[in-house]
Amino acid sequence: MEVVDVLKSKGVKMVPFKLNYTVESAQGILNVTMDVDMLAHFDNWQRSGKDNEYEAQDQWPTELRRARVIPAVDYVQALALTMAYQSVTDHHKQRPPIDDLVTGDTIPNPPKAMIPPRILRGSTRKDHN
Repeated sequence: MEVVDVLKSKGVKMVPFKLNYTVESAQGILNVTMDVDMLAHFDNWQRSGKDNEYEAQDQWPTELRRARVIPAVDYVQALALTMAYQSVTDHHKQRPPIDDLVTGDTIPNPPKAMIPPRILRGSTRKDHN
């Protein structure tokens, strides 16, 4: 409710709705903004047809192409909502206390599935050691 109160104070019209989501769907929402940001950076590279020369062929080119269908107005209205929230909070500046970790510390709620490392096309893991 803190987020709702902050956004209301910035003049955002709040419309209640029920949101049923999983961790995976929330990650998908985050990926939308990340994909659009990445596409802005890699647009020339992708338009030149060089995206088939790089790593993760089953992931990155597809994600960048998918980012092309996000309407600009939705994306900008998202970057404005975020800026409004960040203007009155400091959550975006907070970082976990990693300096306090010592041998034997555990990570709370570790991921259940390990994401394999990305490997450059044509290379092997041993090439990077």
